[in-house]
Amino acid sequence: MKIWSLARWVYGIDLHNRWVDTAFGAAAGALELVPECSAATVLLGVTTDRSFSPDDVMSGTDPFADAVQATAERLGLAEGELVVTQFSWLSTERRDLHAVARDNADFAAQGCVVLRGGRTDIRTVVHALREAWSDALDRALRFPQEGPMKILILHRVPYFKIEYYRGISHDRHEVTYFGTDQALATLPPHLRCERVSRPGLRSAFEEARDWLAHRPRDFDRVISVSEYELLDAALLREYLGVPGAPANQVALARDKVLMKQVVEDAGLRVPRFLALPRFLKLDGRVPWYGRTVLKPHRGASSEDVLVFDTPLQAAASITEGRTGISRLDTGSDLADFEVEEFVSGPIRHFDGLVQGGEVLVLSASEYVGTCLQYAQGRPLGSFQLALSEEDRAWVSRALAAVRVEDGSFHLEAIAHRGELVFLEVGNRVGEADVVATIELATGVHLPSYELRALLGERLTGTLPEPPADRRRYGWFVYPGHHLAGREFQGLDGAAAFRDDPSVVAWNELPPGSPLPDHITYQAGETVLAGIVASDTPEGGRRWITDLFASLLVRTRPAALTTSEQVPA
Repeated sequence: MKIWSLARWVYGIDLHNRWVDTAFGAAAGALELVPECSAATVLLGVTTDRSFSPDDVMSGTDPFADAVQATAERLGLAEGELVVTQFSWLSTERRDLHAVARDNADFAAQGCVVLRGGRTDIRTVVHALREAWSDALDRALRFPQEGPMKILILHRVPYFKIEYYRGISHDRHEVTYFGTDQALATLPPHLRCERVSRPGLRSAFEEARDWLAHRPRDFDRVISVSEYELLDAALLREYLGVPGAPANQVALARDKVLMKQVVEDAGLRVPRFLALPRFLKLDGRVPWYGRTVLKPHRGASSEDVLVFDTPLQAAASITEGRTGISRLDTGSDLADFEVEEFVSGPIRHFDGLVQGGEVLVLSASEYVGTCLQYAQGRPLGSFQLALSEEDRAWVSRALAAVRVEDGSFHLEAIAHRGELVFLEVGNRVGEADVVATIELATGVHLPSYELRALLGERLTGTLPEPPADRRRYGWFVYPGHHLAGREFQGLDGAAAFRDDPSVVAWNELPPGSPLPDHITYQAGETVLAGIVASDTPEGGRRWITDLFASLLVRTRPAALTTSEQVPA
């Protein structure tokens, strides 16, 4: 019960040492003890009978600090009058605890506080603190007790790509979608929810904060599944005091400089890299030679990514403002970019689901082509690989380094000379048909289970068994954004592949469709997107490679009738 510590905080003496001195007859004369404050150790339990482990508490939350703050506010205490001195869980193991404690073994934690001033009595503080702890712990638990919640979704990814209804019961919970009119238009018309439109002129966080300033309300969860708005959701959670990963944690899986730094610190190989201002300060004289990659810190879909033959060439092009990236050539966004050495080798992507830092679902795949080549107008595909125990361990170490602890993940690495070299990671599902191919292979719809994890539902023991047909799946996509301003007229060389029985999905644009003016992997926007099944990784690779070698895409300018052929 921290008796020695309480004496030190209240009376300013080391009672343990005086007790030892007294036992050996070396104690000084009696002291007049004058309390300088009040202090207490409080045993803290759970609100209902339950299985409990400290791992159930979400990362980034501090329920005891929240409870102490709530107690101080309730009792009208000024800042500094009630402070935390110690907190600890009584056990790191999972235990069955009773809401009405039968003995000390039924408590989950203990915390110590010091009370200064004379506004209230320490006994009143202890009573109020225990009540506040119950609410704070329930808010912080990954696995809360049953009950409806108020959920705010920063809505950007089209509804049909996530299928929110599969992971969130809209009949049970109060769900609010906050997004632009274009994003909200993707919601099913009869979905039970509240729709709140935002202008889309500033960040989702800023516009949500302004909306809530005019219409204050509480939420139990704030969720985003869009890579572009993960940080907005984290900032909004901190602003509202809602549990979930904080902004500094989320940034590790968004900022390419930060993520490579922490992964390298964890002992995994990464490409040598520098923030762009530092690279320019060195005039491109860096500890690597050869091809050099320029990319935004927080970009996606390989937009504004360039590869130069040498670091010196990269430095000259950037310094002279001739990269072709307008925001970089004007010199206004230098701090938003980084450079890194080009590491050769096949690029693999690992996709799956994690909860409480434990990887529950994991799939390994290898690209046919690269995302950068896709951005430049070349087709892209991917086929599933066998997964080794070494791969599993590597993925777990990488995710732990960037603190991706809950939700889906998309992790890319380069297979270089027998080892994996970390490339980047996102705390979200992969693009194209990653979600569909993983569901076909494992039975797990990643977005649904990610949403359940973010709501705090325990996933262990709830995942479906893999299908009996253990085939491997690959996806393929042919872009159209590089042909913007033209109409799609058709595909030559596709018939044999379109009618192949191994094809699971084939989504081809109808002739006459306008081609997109932005990078997209979405079926119905790209020239072609689909899924193929195979018995072996080699079979999937060969099928996709043959497809890309055979295709010819016919287009025409919108105002002309003469067709043109573009090799795939």
